Amino acid sequence: MRAAAPITIFCICAPATFRPRPTQSSIRAAPTQRLLARGEQVIGIDNLSATATAEAGIYGPALDKALRAQNVVLGHYPQSFEFSTLGGWIAHRGAGQQSSRYGRAHDWLVSAKLATPRGLLTTEDFPGSSAGPRLTDLVLGSEGAFGVITEATVRVQPAPAESLYTGFLFRDFASGTAAIRHAVQEGVCVAMLRLSDAEETRFYRAYGAAGKRKTLGSRIADAVLRYRNFGDGAAAMIAGFEGDKALVERARNRFGEIAKQFGAIAIGDSAGKRWYQGRFHGPYLRDPLMDRGLGVDTLETATSWSKLDALYAAVKNTLEDTIRETAPRPGARGIIACHISHSYPDGASLYFTCSRRCGWCGRGSLALDGSGKKRPRCRCSARHQEHARSQRHPQSGKTDP
Repeated sequence: MRAAAPITIFCICAPATFRPRPTQSSIRAAPTQRLLARGEQVIGIDNLSATATAEAGIYGPALDKALRAQNVVLGHYPQSFEFSTLGGWIAHRGAGQQSSRYGRAHDWLVSAKLATPRGLLTTEDFPGSSAGPRLTDLVLGSEGAFGVITEATVRVQPAPAESLYTGFLFRDFASGTAAIRHAVQEGVCVAMLRLSDAEETRFYRAYGAAGKRKTLGSRIADAVLRYRNFGDGAAAMIAGFEGDKALVERARNRFGEIAKQFGAIAIGDSAGKRWYQGRFHGPYLRDPLMDRGLGVDTLETATSWSKLDALYAAVKNTLEDTIRETAPRPGARGIIACHISHSYPDGASLYFTCSRRCGWCGRGSLALDGSGKKRPRCRCSARHQEHARSQRHPQSGKTDP
């Protein structure tokens, strides 16, 4: 009888990204929770080198508060910001909403420490090298394959003296896409250019108007838009600018010229302020929507500018066909919305949001007419929640809408 070959088992552990934040009472009540309260400190800030070192378990708001106290920022703000950690951002090679200004994880990560099955691994912390591959590059996006990230040194930047977010409306998604491409290839200093397609634009307009009466001003605005040929295909954009006052003013003026060149009209800073105030609200909506029989999921992909239109159409058509084929009743349809979330000189990211009725019982509705009618609770609510717990949370800090 042959002897069994020895087997070495390596532990694969991903850094905690959406672990619940322990309350003070729970920390006192449960000794095991004390471990979760550790690993959340900023170790130090090197002002000369413009770097900061922190433990990987620190949450986004705590890290941002500690850095801003020293008048610096990391500038990484994914939609999951309030409930994700520095270690999660690194393990998922994250990109925040303002990545055009502050960079993605591979731009700001200097070095990291990992707890591995063989001991502690520390990657190099020098600013550059002609040798490769770098161990730091293996940590980015590794999702725990090489160990648990325990500490990281990151590049920081001066806290912006001014932050401005404003809105534009394009006649269609294609003209808005062309404006973004023109701006990023020219090198306009933007923090964010978030362009919604027609479906997402209509949804947010209806959502914002829910429960409100139409005023004379809103009717006049609608009439003006129709007169200027901004119809059902119109695409809204939120443009963000951060930095010192002079930089923000120059960037805003230049992008305004580009947007006008591609047929857009400025719709004011109020649209940008509303987006900025609600930019972290998305993750809170998933469970209440599922309780009402509406499944919501997201996916993101990226491609070059020359392939963007074809990819957008292919993904949207595929999702629409799938929803139609699996609809709980004939004629039922969902909402497939998309926006450009990140842009680069050679391409952009497309972020799709898919919303559909419950596939088990067929119930579920989203009232945007301001009727205030009580909607029936989905009979499969518990089943939705069980299914959701078995799935990976879509907002894991990897990227942001």
